[in-house]
Amino acid sequence: MACYQNYIGLRACPGEEPISGLYINDYPGMSTELLDKIASDDQVSYAGVWASVQRQAYTKLKSDVQKALREQAGARLDQVIFRTTKPFVQQWQSIQPLAPGAEFRGVLATSSGSKYLGLRVNKIMIYNAGETAVEDVDIRIIQTQDNKILYQNTENTLNPGMNFIAVNEVFSSDFDKINIALLVDCTELTTIQNMFVDYGWNAFDIECATRFSFWNAQQATLYPVVADLDYGLQQWTYSGVQNGIYWEADLLCSIDLFICEEFSYLTDAWARLLCSEILRFKLATNRVNYFSQSKTELTERNMATFKDEYVESMNTWAQQLNLSREGFCFNCEDSVPIKAVNRMP
Repeated sequence: MACYQNYIGLRACPGEEPISGLYINDYPGMSTELLDKIASDDQVSYAGVWASVQRQAYTKLKSDVQKALREQAGARLDQVIFRTTKPFVQQWQSIQPLAPGAEFRGVLATSSGSKYLGLRVNKIMIYNAGETAVEDVDIRIIQTQDNKILYQNTENTLNPGMNFIAVNEVFSSDFDKINIALLVDCTELTTIQNMFVDYGWNAFDIECATRFSFWNAQQATLYPVVADLDYGLQQWTYSGVQNGIYWEADLLCSIDLFICEEFSYLTDAWARLLCSEILRFKLATNRVNYFSQSKTELTERNMATFKDEYVESMNTWAQQLNLSREGFCFNCEDSVPIKAVNRMP
């Protein structure tokens, strides 16, 4: 569940007390009955309205956090740091088959530099260099520090040639560094052994390097790897050649992770935004009853007041931001203005 869901609660909703300890009902004009009376046919009841209000409010909050970072702290949260290419075969070569073996083959992505990093895997690419299809191949994505399985697919058919498997997930690390590997059981799978070129990105320019210690320099690297089927911690071999097992992936900085980290400081702003959204839903509803149709002018004034309070609370939060050592998710080009306001990440 996203961190914003029920961070502030609605009385009558089942579940534990909200993390913030606050209920939207505590704010002027807010009630569970109001939400119930403005519910559309799709929303059915107050619970559906509450879910819709939170989703739409969070979309606005994300946009406003990015705006506040730029205007108040002189910083941008980079969205995509590195994007992979496709498996590489030199123009004067053809594929070089690699016979099946009782081992995992794959690729390892590793990066340090920010706690807001995530690896978005859009799809997995596996080249079957054999002449027949191979079924039920163990395909997994793991966190190598403790071999925790983040994704696993064992129901598949890999036909001769390139195979694409959709994933569309963002993976983050439980530790201070992303060490995430894609592994494919090649016991019955013929792959390839061609040149690997997508080794990643290292940016050690002097301006950006001043934000980190040497051991936390910003970098993102990719390596082809081989591991035993019963691999343990640290039991990896860098193969040095592309094995036809790869992913379409982005190393990204997650605005969602940043907001979740800051949510306790955004509580007041979040509450005011939710109140404003509830009143906007009230004005837009097609339900005809006392709650939905009464005091329209007062509703508009109250909505404007909540909006103003939301903006003021957001400005207060942004002015007190401390981005010290937040890492290379914050754009290197912004280091000068950030430093000028003593918020150098």
